[in-house]
Amino acid sequence: MLGTVLEERYKFVKKLNQGQWTEIFKAQDIKSKGKVAIKIEKSPNDSNIANELQFLSKFYYIQGFPKLLSQGNYRGRQYFIMNYLGKSLKTKFAQTKNKFSIGCVLRIAEELLLRIESLHNSDILHRNIKPENILTGYGLNWQTLSLINYSSALLISDNNDPNYPNKKLRPVTNLLYSSANSMSSIKYSKKDDLESITYVLVHFCNGKLPWIKDGVTDRQIKRIKEQIPLYELCEGCPTEFVHIISYIKSLKCDDLPDYEMIRYSIKEISKKKKIIRNYDWAISHEKMIAKAKTDKSRIPFNWNLSIKRQADKIRVTSGFEKKKINFGLVTILKAKSKSPDRKIDEKDDDVLNLMSSDTPKLKNYPEIQNRVNLFKLRKEFLTQSFSS
Repeated sequence: MLGTVLEERYKFVKKLNQGQWTEIFKAQDIKSKGKVAIKIEKSPNDSNIANELQFLSKFYYIQGFPKLLSQGNYRGRQYFIMNYLGKSLKTKFAQTKNKFSIGCVLRIAEELLLRIESLHNSDILHRNIKPENILTGYGLNWQTLSLINYSSALLISDNNDPNYPNKKLRPVTNLLYSSANSMSSIKYSKKDDLESITYVLVHFCNGKLPWIKDGVTDRQIKRIKEQIPLYELCEGCPTEFVHIISYIKSLKCDDLPDYEMIRYSIKEISKKKKIIRNYDWAISHEKMIAKAKTDKSRIPFNWNLSIKRQADKIRVTSGFEKKKINFGLVTILKAKSKSPDRKIDEKDDDVLNLMSSDTPKLKNYPEIQNRVNLFKLRKEFLTQSFSS
């Protein structure tokens, strides 16, 4: 595949990873000169990517998730293209000799709790949380952690449907970090994703987990998870970890976790022990300046997932800045000089949610040939707004 160009734009340059059904490549965007990641099936007509695609389209405007840029079929092999991200926490962990500082673990905990709450609020269960599926940001976005790999993900509404064909779900293969319940084929729920996160955090804090040993069988791993006292599991971690894991394990299948309370407990640890929550791979001020000068990590705009598709009430043909001018009950979001004005009702929840999320940086704007007509349209639009 190396050297292959997809869509006359994305050139494969390096294989990053491969699984049982798919491969992931780094590619160069010939048009923007930036980097992207491409996930493609190993064999034609496997349909292993279809499940993941239905979830990726939901994340375009949510921080901390891969951005779907394009999708297609190459010689019978389905693929999709997403923005390029940094190294996995598995790689970072190995680089620090399998132990992060407590300040780094607390920072990771905050990020993961925000990610999983956003995911659950989007009606999605991840079902495969582990260090290799948690990626650092790329370029100037280096402080944001992203959750990837939704090949095993599941809609919560489907999981609650007794007629849903659960036999189509992939079996649990993430034995080290999966919950004890999921290893027992008990109905998966939000608490199981949270339990996986706590195992990841304990591993990062202690550099080990009690069931990571040579020769340990799957049945033994499950038994250890079910029987080990929490104080023994969390030995070497802040005592608050015991309370957090105890709370998560006490939740029932359909209970709504108190994400805010868990995050508050994490913040209290750093406050009580005066710990600064920073990554162990923090980038210096000088390096940040250098990155800013050469950064090519801007995300290309995917019009198929744009505002027009997500909010039909917005009449727009290009991107915009977050600049609001209020005229009575009407709010006008003023675009850059090369894009038309937009009119939005202040009570439009979809628009308000959109404004609160990160707006992608646009590489190019459409050319406007007749500026006279543009200003004329603006004048008519503003006149109508004042008169209303």
